[in-house]
Amino acid sequence: MTIFLFRKYKNRTKDVSDDINPIIPEQEQQQITCFNCGESFSKKDGHCAACGSPRPVCIVCFSEFRKKDTIVKLPCCSNYAHDEHIKNFLEIKGTCPKCHQEIKIEDIKEVSL
Repeated sequence: MTIFLFRKYKNRTKDVSDDINPIIPEQEQQQITCFNCGESFSKKDGHCAACGSPRPVCIVCFSEFRKKDTIVKLPCCSNYAHDEHIKNFLEIKGTCPKCHQEIKIEDIKEVSL
């Protein structure tokens, strides 16, 4: 019984990147596409070397974006957010979390990585 519980715990705490490593080369896992210029740059860099834009993160949760995420660009200050996060935020506050301008949900536009 103890071994079963340990295995179950170990599988729950396993890092997803452990599964990805054999499939995707490490260099590709560390690349981000710049939303401004479309160039790739390293996650280790704080900004895009081509245009100087900062590494994009969600303005609501401050997490990095993943390829599977639905991302939107805010019309007021050109920041980015996870679609679900900003919609939930706007339903409660009605304003941009960064510049505090009023935003309507229908005014936000989806972008792709």
